[in-house]
Amino acid sequence: MSTTAAAPPPPVPQAAPQQNAPSTTSVQPQGAPAAAPAKKTRSTPATLRLLLAVSVLASLAFGAAGFQTGSSQAGATADASAEAAQLIGIQSVRNDLVRADAIAANAFLVGGLEPADQRAEYDTAIDDATREITRLAADDKAGDTDFAKVNAEVAIYTGLIEQARANNRQGFPVGAAYLSQASALLNDSTLPLLEALVLASADRAAGSFSALTVSLVWLLIALAALIALIWVHLWITRRSHRYLNWPLLIAAVAMLLVGVVGVITFSNTTGAAIEARQNSYAKTLALSQAYTSATEAKSLESFTLIKRGSGQTLEADVQTAIGDAKTRLDSNGKDYLIGDDLRNGFDSWVEKHKEIRELDDAGQWDEAVAKAIDQKSGSANAAFTAFSTATQDDIASSAATTTDALGTGGAQSALLGWLFLVAGLAAAVLSWRGVSLRLKEYR
Repeated sequence: MSTTAAAPPPPVPQAAPQQNAPSTTSVQPQGAPAAAPAKKTRSTPATLRLLLAVSVLASLAFGAAGFQTGSSQAGATADASAEAAQLIGIQSVRNDLVRADAIAANAFLVGGLEPADQRAEYDTAIDDATREITRLAADDKAGDTDFAKVNAEVAIYTGLIEQARANNRQGFPVGAAYLSQASALLNDSTLPLLEALVLASADRAAGSFSALTVSLVWLLIALAALIALIWVHLWITRRSHRYLNWPLLIAAVAMLLVGVVGVITFSNTTGAAIEARQNSYAKTLALSQAYTSATEAKSLESFTLIKRGSGQTLEADVQTAIGDAKTRLDSNGKDYLIGDDLRNGFDSWVEKHKEIRELDDAGQWDEAVAKAIDQKSGSANAAFTAFSTATQDDIASSAATTTDALGTGGAQSALLGWLFLVAGLAAAVLSWRGVSLRLKEYR
């Protein structure tokens, strides 16, 4: 049996290599830089949406900042006006009490029943002082309890004066002791209390005046918001080549007009407050303090005669008070002007006072007393009354000027603050509308 060998399998044909076949991978030459990734750019619609938010927020910020400026100025002005009135009122109480003391001391020199006109002047001064103390205590925001203490001491003072009068009418020497005790209470306790209240009120008034200037910081924020809205309007105008976007234009113009009026008004309010502080307010305080010192000197003049034989020791205090009054009546180098009539009027009384002291120092006590209590024209009392009347008139005029300057500016600032708020809200709506019109063009 024959066998046949199996034929080997046919060879698998090899695929011919393809010529010029494209390579599926690219080989980067060694050392070649890597390709930079594609840069993403913000699309115009996305930018417009961002500008929409910026314009609306800028408009709202404009209104809020302007309203804050107006309300801050109005509040600071009201506080400054209230504190100025409080301080002037306290000074008025001091002047009334010192004037009452001077009248009581001068009337005491007459002996027996004091002149009716002097008694009426004394009563008027005390009534004015107590009425003003009550008003000041009611209007005092700081809640100072010293007003109640002052009121209580005034009641004690008037009681001692009545004791002095009653004893003086009967010719009892103890009347002078009651008068001295009353004057000591006034000068050693009551007036220092009022001086402390004056200083506290002056500090608060200074803080309120400073707050007026600080409030302008909010105005800078409002102006920055206005600049932002104008920039948005210009960007959209350049990009869209449409120069009249009425909503944005109206919003920008309205904010610009309100902003200009705001800068002028707020600046004028601050300037008027600063001028009032340096002029009429400072003049009121200077006159009031000068009047207090002058009246104190007048009161001490009577005590130099009441303390018969030993009153010369008080003359040093008289001269100190006279010197202080003259210094405060001198307005050289100050922003305010005090008329020569006041200084001349006070100098006229000082000359009369010298004549009284010369008589007393020469041992002519009766003649000195007669000259001190004389009420006729050309007398010391007549000269001081003329000075007192003119000074009180100037104090009232300067105080009214201060109140008017602060009150008018505060009302304007409050009104303008609301105008800023309304303009800001309206501009926000218009800005949203104006940018939205450009956005619709991309949909």
